[in-house]
Amino acid sequence: MKSYRLLILLFIVPISLMSQNRLSVEEAVRIGLENNYNIQINKVDVDKAVLLNSWGQAGRFPQLSFIGKATNRDLFTPKVSHENNVSAGVNLSWVLFDGFRVNITKSKLADLQNLSEGNAMVVIENTVQSIILAYYQLLLNQSEREVLKTIELLSYDRMKYVESQREVGTAVKFDFLQAKNNYLEDKAKYLRMQMTSKTLQRNLAFLIGDSVQVNYDLTASLDAPTQTYFLPDLERKMRRSNRNLMVQYLSLAVVEDDYKLSKSGDYPSIALNSNYNLGYGWADASGQWNGASVSNLYVEMGVRYNLFNGGIQKRAKKIAKYNVKVQELRVESIWIGLKNQLLNQHAKYLLEKELLFVAEEAEESALLNLKLAKERYDVGAINSFNYRDVQIVYQNAALAKLRSKYRMIESNLGLVKLTGGLLSEWDK
Repeated sequence: MKSYRLLILLFIVPISLMSQNRLSVEEAVRIGLENNYNIQINKVDVDKAVLLNSWGQAGRFPQLSFIGKATNRDLFTPKVSHENNVSAGVNLSWVLFDGFRVNITKSKLADLQNLSEGNAMVVIENTVQSIILAYYQLLLNQSEREVLKTIELLSYDRMKYVESQREVGTAVKFDFLQAKNNYLEDKAKYLRMQMTSKTLQRNLAFLIGDSVQVNYDLTASLDAPTQTYFLPDLERKMRRSNRNLMVQYLSLAVVEDDYKLSKSGDYPSIALNSNYNLGYGWADASGQWNGASVSNLYVEMGVRYNLFNGGIQKRAKKIAKYNVKVQELRVESIWIGLKNQLLNQHAKYLLEKELLFVAEEAEESALLNLKLAKERYDVGAINSFNYRDVQIVYQNAALAKLRSKYRMIESNLGLVKLTGGLLSEWDK
């Protein structure tokens, strides 16, 4: 539970998005950890598990109960017409030994608490990943809008240039319409990207639990990660810290507790019972009230041992053992699946790193070509169709570079999550 509290209390300076729109990745994660509904639900589950993890719930302590009783009867007999009785007592029952069931049950309650906390950490990890990806998706969208805006402005300038040329008779109506159509096409692309931006804004607001609709001013930059990873190191970290794998090991501990509980039926149980009762009664006998009090105390100790119950005990142990085997296989299956996932994610990260290098080279070359094409178009060395082709090449290259950066961030985040490092710094 320590890790869970540290996550929630990581950032202690309150920030209100109602008063400011600037938002960093850290702030988005902090707000999401405080407001996300799935996290709040799992926190309640953890609180319940903590409450149940006690020796009293496990059955370590005796049970003490009070019994009170009062009666009033009309007998209609010749000698006694009325009778009244009042009694009160306490009863004590205590299981002294039940095949180590109390200790095993307490161990299971502790494992259930750990499992509940482990599930909560998985939810937190998934939430953090979703928030970070949503943040960078919005940042990618903003960067793409800047590229499209640049292309739109270039198209607008070209349309105005052709319009001025047409007015002096050096350009025809066809050239103007062609330039205008290109401008309108670029403007439509930008407007569609604006609509996508609003959707991404709402998605990010939903993930962080922000009910105030604002236009976030993202302070982070779309920088590709530069880490170098070695596969053996990643596999060791994943074996030690992967959250989903840890939850499966915790589930294995719970079913092992169930198996131990099933074996407790092989032992006898010893129980202590004690009762103290005090009563007082009085009756109307021949016109006179007579009363008497009585008290009694008894203590008994009993031993119970199952000799035969139709094989129920034997079958219960076998079923519990099968459950342990199934969970062991599930752990092994998940581990093999995680190793395969790690191989694919690492290969994807390396590929994206190479693709980013190619995209950066292509964007740099396309930008230089765009500048040269504009100069040549202004002096009439190329026509509008050639210039438009160069524009589209630059637009695609610039967008490809931005999207390659985002894919690098996404693949790096996947590696960090697989190896349990997404929350490790906060756990500390």
